Amino acid sequence: MLTPFLLRTFKVACSLWLLLGFVLPPPLLAQDVSRPAELLSDLGRHPTIELSSALRSVDATPLVRYWIDESRHATASQVLEKASLNTALFKKAGERDIFRIHDKALWLRFAAKSQSVQTRWLLEIGNPLADGLQLHWKDSKGAWNVQKAGDIVPRSEWPLSTRLPTFYLDQPPGEVVEYFLRMEHQRAPVSLQVTVFQDAEYVAQQHTQMLTLGLFFGLLLLVFTGTLTMAAIMRDGAFLAYGGYIAVLGGFILTNVGLSALYLWPDSPRIADRAVFVLASLSAAIAPLFVRVILKPVMARESIDAAIRAMALVMLVITLIEAFAPTMASYLLINVATVLSLMLVYVMVYAAWQRGDASTRWIAVGFIPVVLGVVPILARNLGLINSGFLTQYGMLVGVSLEIPLLLYALTTRSMRRRDNLMRSAGLPTQDALTRLPNLRSFISHLHGVITRAARYRQNYGLLIIDLANEAWFAKEHTREVADQALILLASRLQRISRDVDLVSRIGPIQFAMVIEGPCDARRMANWATRIAAYGQKPNEVLPVGASLKLKITCALMPSAANSLVADEANEQLAWVIAQADALPIDQRNAVHTLGF
Repeated sequence: MLTPFLLRTFKVACSLWLLLGFVLPPPLLAQDVSRPAELLSDLGRHPTIELSSALRSVDATPLVRYWIDESRHATASQVLEKASLNTALFKKAGERDIFRIHDKALWLRFAAKSQSVQTRWLLEIGNPLADGLQLHWKDSKGAWNVQKAGDIVPRSEWPLSTRLPTFYLDQPPGEVVEYFLRMEHQRAPVSLQVTVFQDAEYVAQQHTQMLTLGLFFGLLLLVFTGTLTMAAIMRDGAFLAYGGYIAVLGGFILTNVGLSALYLWPDSPRIADRAVFVLASLSAAIAPLFVRVILKPVMARESIDAAIRAMALVMLVITLIEAFAPTMASYLLINVATVLSLMLVYVMVYAAWQRGDASTRWIAVGFIPVVLGVVPILARNLGLINSGFLTQYGMLVGVSLEIPLLLYALTTRSMRRRDNLMRSAGLPTQDALTRLPNLRSFISHLHGVITRAARYRQNYGLLIIDLANEAWFAKEHTREVADQALILLASRLQRISRDVDLVSRIGPIQFAMVIEGPCDARRMANWATRIAAYGQKPNEVLPVGASLKLKITCALMPSAANSLVADEANEQLAWVIAQADALPIDQRNAVHTLGF
């Protein structure tokens, strides 16, 4: 039974993802990147990037050559010496190459030549999580220069304190400069994203990226504040759980795109290096707990609860390991646990779906974009795909789509829960089915009506309305249809009554209505006629061709027939009900009068 559900979910996910691909442009990648093949010149043995003032940016990834230092200890001068002795040491890098350099060092080699005197050039590495980066080159005097960046380097020591590692290129006009870029990255595989920017183009691109990311995290902050407010107003712990989920997930996205290290801990390289995996493990632990809080009233299974507790405990242990002593084993466990966490979420959603909960489908749909955003990150961590737009910004897009869907599901659930609580609170004074005042409330109100009528020496009207064909609805259709007929009658009686009048349900098929103020026989007859006609109005609730058949008993109170009990609300109502019950119920509208 689980397989068809997962297949349907997968189809919806693929359709949504394809729609995103066509509808949503990737503004964060909207760069005018020139084709590298048009910028090459063969100066010596290595291709050289020709930089001119007309060039805004160039994707240098296909132009670099790479070599992996197994010992991690080679210096730039030693690498240059090795390359001189072995011309085949550096190999051509492909755009889709994936490098596993745990406990190793990756060296990239490329050359550039600038024709412009006034233009400054920058080199950007499109990996915000790279551990350590060093750019080496020789100046005109033959001395080695170096710039450092990466998570293990404080932002104050970076050439530019930016989201992505960025270096200045020392480009004397007309001279070819050869660069060696050293990269370290523990545990996770890396791929190359090397771009050379003109300084003005780089600033414009940074403004676009920061504006887009700022809007997203502003939205997250607004949602987080709103969920805390809703939790206080609605007194619903699900909003509080969603706020915690958004906080942790937002922290993970903030770190994954490189903003946490830039703004929150710029001078704490240890935190910058470990935060992304700590937050990833916390996100994997919190997602099932959040869904469990939402679905707790609907879905309760000990096996799933045990799995959630076990998952939370395992992820807590992994989080502590990642924070203090990260290992390759803990890294693999995070990725496996994330997959299990997503599976557990959908097992819970499916189990609740089987119970017929209306908001569950919105929770399931809401998690689809997040799942689609997590998949590229997991694939990158396992070395299945290279880094790109989806690995950096897929979660951002996914959460942007998830927020309105889950908020709708939470709001719907909370309103239904609040409605149930209000129904429960009103049970002593309200009818559970129609939400009308019950017999107890009607008697209390009738006492006041009798007192005021005696004070002003006026009559009041009392109507007893029976749904004559309620048994027919229940027999020929269902009990549910009969209940809908009762609800429809209650709604129509409320609609035609005045503010000073009171309508109540006083029996299984019986309603009472008190008409306060000066009353006479003609007015009571008009009321009875209006109610009978209103019951015949067309509706979309009952079966086709069916209508409400009413038995209406209207009494002008007090009257000579019940003058002995004129001051007692219970006895006056009991007298009218007894008179009404003594009249036969017919399957057509019938109006009976008492006291006139």
